[in-house]
Amino acid sequence: MKIVFSLILSVLLAIIPYQFVLADCKPPPVTGFVLKGSLAIDPRNMLVWNRCPLGMTWSKEDRCTGEPSYLNHNEAIKQAKAYGQGWRLPSGPEMEKLWFHSCDGQTIDTRVFPGAAMSDQGEGAEFWTTSEAIPNMFYYFDFSDGVVDMHSPGFALSVLVVRDLSEGERFEK
Repeated sequence: MKIVFSLILSVLLAIIPYQFVLADCKPPPVTGFVLKGSLAIDPRNMLVWNRCPLGMTWSKEDRCTGEPSYLNHNEAIKQAKAYGQGWRLPSGPEMEKLWFHSCDGQTIDTRVFPGAAMSDQGEGAEFWTTSEAIPNMFYYFDFSDGVVDMHSPGFALSVLVVRDLSEGERFEK
């Protein structure tokens, strides 16, 4: 009887702390962003993000539809500018502000950016930045596994576009 009790106690003591760890694994509430349809406004950093990768469109069902575009670095810069006035490819430090820590490591909040996971070409959901790592190599962020790495500009990756929040724009939480 004493052995059974000790065994049960050992199992409970092993499980209880694990349950507390799992409780911390829930994604954080969508804080920091003001969501307005296809836009994610980051008032703290004075940025406006398009919630869908280029090539995808925002639907009435509050999600991204279509297929993401995979562009080389030069095309990504051109397409971001062509998206409209002020839109551009983000820098590495700007992209880094999208991370949050989960139990699986760094990731992006797919409630804010629902199309990010759809950009996985089999090797990750990789998104260009304008930040040069070394000459002719640019940083990219992989939102499927939390990796920041670099590629030469000829690789075709996904693109999120960002613009500065203008002083005249209003946002409410």
